[in-house]
Amino acid sequence: MSLVESIKHLCKQAGTSIPKLEKELGFGHGSMYNWDVNSPSIDKVQKVANYFYTTMDNLISGSAQGVEERELNFNNYVRYQAKGLLNEVKSNALTYGEVIENLLKCEESAKWSNPKNPYLLVIAEAKQQLKKEIDVTTLG
Repeated sequence: MSLVESIKHLCKQAGTSIPKLEKELGFGHGSMYNWDVNSPSIDKVQKVANYFYTTMDNLISGSAQGVEERELNFNNYVRYQAKGLLNEVKSNALTYGEVIENLLKCEESAKWSNPKNPYLLVIAEAKQQLKKEIDVTTLG
């Protein structure tokens, strides 16, 4: 499976299209369709891999991920994001409102496959944990 075919496949699973993905990621219209001929930058491939919570290797090789692997990748991603957001709050780089805004973006990403996605529970738990941590940090 080529890189473009792999992206098409992931887009189909996510209920989106390459043009919508290009717009969301800030890529030029139609640029992804040329990626099998003109190799994209590593940064762009990483951006697409991050969007689908997969690795660049899986994206490039066209390896389809099973549900369990995607769940694990997403759970790790949420944990990493939550930890990073908490550190930014502790260092006063972000406000609590900005943290919640970032978590809402994670929620939107999780809804691409199913509005009742189990990943949403992970995000809800992360939001609750962050609120507790922020309360402890700011109050104590």
